[in-house]
Amino acid sequence: MDVVFVLDTSGSMQGYNAKNMINAVNSSIKTIMSKNADSRIGVVGFSGKSDNSITNSSTIIPLNKYGTNIDYLELKNNTINSKVTNNSRNINGGTNTQAGIKAGAEMLIGAMNKQYETIINGKKITVTRTPVLILVTDGEPTYY
Repeated sequence: MDVVFVLDTSGSMQGYNAKNMINAVNSSIKTIMSKNADSRIGVVGFSGKSDNSITNSSTIIPLNKYGTNIDYLELKNNTINSKVTNNSRNINGGTNTQAGIKAGAEMLIGAMNKQYETIINGKKITVTRTPVLILVTDGEPTYY
């Protein structure tokens, strides 16, 4: 699978909500990767303000295969940090869900190498990755 998590990084996610979100995403990634280590993971964050002073969406983790049984994300001082790249995203602003969904969909659409070869029951086969977008948010959009 190619799985992109689209995370709400608006101000309402600060604190307990962000901690729960990061724990849930890390747990989900570990489960996905334990089922098929050939899966690829990507993470996008979104928020926004009507004056566009906050970037509506950005890539926290580009879609790729990084490893199994590791935490991909950590939370420090209302900032989500990638543990597999140097990217991060602050938690602030309003909720621009559409920007996050658009960025996540573009990541999946633009994915290279959608097919790969693997061995199942001793036979080499070509498999097409299934695209999956998972939206994690605490509410409805405040900006769009």
